[in-house]
Amino acid sequence: MPGSTLQSLFIKLSRCKIPKFMNFSGYIVLLLAAAWTVQGQTPTAADTLQSSADSTAVQPAPVLAPRPVIPQAEWYTPAEQVLFSREELREEIFEDSAELLSHVPGSMVFRGGDAGLPALLSYAAAPARFTRLRLDGLDWPVGLYGQTGMTPVPETAIDGIALQGPMDILQLRSEWPDMRRMLVVSEYVRGPYGGDGLRLRFSRKFSPRLDAYWSGTIAENDGQAEVESRGPYTGDRVYGRMRYAFGAGRELRYRYLKSRNETTAGAAWTFDELRTSGAFLRKESRSMHALEFAATAAQDSSETAPARDLWSIRLYSWDVREELREKAEQLFVRNRLLRSGVQGEKVFPGRNWQTSLRARLEWQRFYGPAIDTEGDLFDSELSAGAGRNLGSETRLSAVGSLRRSSRFGNYGEARLSLTRTIAGIFNAYAATAMDSRVPEPGEYANAIPGVLAGNDSLNPMGRTYSELGLTGEGKRLRLVARVRHGRLYDEFILSPVDTVVMFTNSPQARTFTTASLFLELGSRWGGRVLIQADGRVQKATEYLYWYQPRYAGRVETSLSRTVFGGDLGFDVLVRGRVLGDRSVPVFERGGLPEMLAYQPVYFLDAELRLYFRDAMLFINVQNILQTQAEWRPGYPMRPFYIRTGVYWALWD
Repeated sequence: MPGSTLQSLFIKLSRCKIPKFMNFSGYIVLLLAAAWTVQGQTPTAADTLQSSADSTAVQPAPVLAPRPVIPQAEWYTPAEQVLFSREELREEIFEDSAELLSHVPGSMVFRGGDAGLPALLSYAAAPARFTRLRLDGLDWPVGLYGQTGMTPVPETAIDGIALQGPMDILQLRSEWPDMRRMLVVSEYVRGPYGGDGLRLRFSRKFSPRLDAYWSGTIAENDGQAEVESRGPYTGDRVYGRMRYAFGAGRELRYRYLKSRNETTAGAAWTFDELRTSGAFLRKESRSMHALEFAATAAQDSSETAPARDLWSIRLYSWDVREELREKAEQLFVRNRLLRSGVQGEKVFPGRNWQTSLRARLEWQRFYGPAIDTEGDLFDSELSAGAGRNLGSETRLSAVGSLRRSSRFGNYGEARLSLTRTIAGIFNAYAATAMDSRVPEPGEYANAIPGVLAGNDSLNPMGRTYSELGLTGEGKRLRLVARVRHGRLYDEFILSPVDTVVMFTNSPQARTFTTASLFLELGSRWGGRVLIQADGRVQKATEYLYWYQPRYAGRVETSLSRTVFGGDLGFDVLVRGRVLGDRSVPVFERGGLPEMLAYQPVYFLDAELRLYFRDAMLFINVQNILQTQAEWRPGYPMRPFYIRTGVYWALWD
């Protein structure tokens, strides 16, 4: 787009009325980002004439020391599977990170209500407590009760999703765009309950050595107005990166994340919320700073080859806050978690093998009116991995990790797997693993009068399992299938103590069997059929399985067409979903909660996407069957509704 057009667009944007879903500060950030993107990119008349004259000439690349290159053949293929690439994510219609990750093979998401309320992620039908997320190599901090909450995860930070096979870690990757050209992408979504969402992505190359990327989300929802005390939701999420190249593959990187949301709620999700009278404002925020120095190498000599870190050293700091406030009253409870640390990683590549080392040292401090963690806590980790190709079709990989907590002592994790390639596109594997989870402050140190007692003797819980699986990816095929059997020991459960309850370790081990299937079949005419199912055999009602469906699945079929050389196109999609039976607690002051049995719920959705070059307009119709169901008592699921939106890649 010519520079004059950009300037005109910026002037019009600066004069338009602020939408109701965007607060003033967010609007100012948007204007500054637009101005920053436009500034310096407007060509002069001489530049335009020169560009026309040299349109076929190859422009010289910046003179920097070349990045080291390791031929692809010498890299051992790690036990990591790409679940969503950047291109595939563009084809997904989603409202937030929770909905996006529910499309990931092997995962299911369950919620505590509508927009802004807790959303938890289960992978491989395991309790959400065992789900681990990493964003650009940094562990995503859990809440005070240990669950991996999805609400504050910035969806604009996710350019790719991969599974690190050794310990079921979902890696959320924010890729560095191709900085030889600008990136400007916007997306607007209009949904039920007056919901609005605006997502923006900008990138800018300041010099051959320095570039930056900024993205953000501004969202608002009027809430379920027909339900008392289920009021509005507002949320803002920002993620930014800057990178300075020293040459020869050396890079200095800085990352910043800020995510906050607040919503009105009327029923307790955690024990802390029992302090309220039943109508309160729930706030949650996360902020992160990370400074990293790394050495990278390309996997081949092509200019577009993805680079991998050979080693990196990272300093980071997390600030996690959870607040509760009575309506129109003063703040009465604020929990805060601070985490700062340093971690380093080193990869040793070789022909048909690879080893890696990872070390981390972290300082932790918790603040809360009812939490006493006896000062500072320290957590350290040392892990090592190794893999070797045993011939051209067989691979052996192992990983082990030793962790030490100043509060809980030593505990470890390990996994061993053997993979065999079949027919060139399928990988059959067998694996065995063990891992552990420590209690979080809400479980061992939280003391709420008349509700919950702390337990200084609460110990980490563990999990062991064996797994058989089959994965495959071809031109029109994508398959992920697995079966697991194992046991949980020292599981966290609730026990009555006098007139309150307390978290304790279960004296009996629990066995479990889970299964997952993801199958996608494409057709020659551009359509596809997709089947996804995850579940467990046993029906559990204990603490770790609260709210979680015993099984979940979806079946969808789509048809795609393009005309005029691909400039115009459309997709039509029909989807059926099922959410299995669940056990939902009803909190009371004192004593164990009452457990309600929720029956399976079925949904039918339809979607239409219209494409024009780099723009997409979509209409998403959900719950056509008008299912009347609840996430939990007092929080109904959405009935029939229509969601619309537009995706526009101005430069990409």
